[in-house]
Amino acid sequence: MPEFFEIHIDESNPSGKLGSFILMGGLILSSEQQIRLHERVSAIREEWNLPVDHVLKFNVKKIDSLKTEDMKVIKSQVIDAVVDVGGVVIAYAVLTDIVSRLPVDVRISRGLDQIVDTYSRKFLRENDAYGSVCIDRRDGDAPFKDIERIFRKGRVEGAWPERQFDRVIHSSVTSAKSSYLNSCLDVVLGSIQYCVNLKPNDKSWDSARMMYPRINKLLYRREDQLGRVSIRGNGFLVSPKEVRVPAYNARYDEMIQNLNALLR
Repeated sequence: MPEFFEIHIDESNPSGKLGSFILMGGLILSSEQQIRLHERVSAIREEWNLPVDHVLKFNVKKIDSLKTEDMKVIKSQVIDAVVDVGGVVIAYAVLTDIVSRLPVDVRISRGLDQIVDTYSRKFLRENDAYGSVCIDRRDGDAPFKDIERIFRKGRVEGAWPERQFDRVIHSSVTSAKSSYLNSCLDVVLGSIQYCVNLKPNDKSWDSARMMYPRINKLLYRREDQLGRVSIRGNGFLVSPKEVRVPAYNARYDEMIQNLNALLR
């Protein structure tokens, strides 16, 4: 019997600043991993007496009974929980300058296509598995058009296109308040975006060096034909693949160098 996975996909809150990167990403979990992660987050919430209506996110609202440092510890515990259950993340980064003039729905749809393509064509196929896609809600009917396109993509009369999402058998829309799993994705994705836009002279650099190695463990990695294990093009997707503006290309190179520095 093939294994079954689900990927929860969301866009991290973009800063909107030119020169910064917008992040989208998905958290992949098997059915068993979802149960274990739900139980871990439930225990964390109980330990810290988080109100039942409090939505745990990366940019979390302050709770009167807890200090700012406490909230940082809680988010760190959530990241540890995702790592411990073996969650897998596919992140997608695009420079704000390149997509700032695009409608939000167009920008999100492009990111979705790349994330789901990697999920279906690489992750699910390599695990001989099937899966579902669960995307975060947003205003209007755009998310419903997205999930319909995700399920039907590539379906044409006659031949089946090579890059069809043939391993995805269900797509749906969710929200931050409907699952602790969505909270985990928000915390992980927000942490990745924070590190992606950080520079060595920033005050939080040392803190990020403690955090990023754990997050990096989550990124989906595969062996190439030469046996080298890589997250680039797998768990870390950059868009566009070919950056023609020299200044933009330099910013992408800088971002990759900074992430590598956080691992040293």
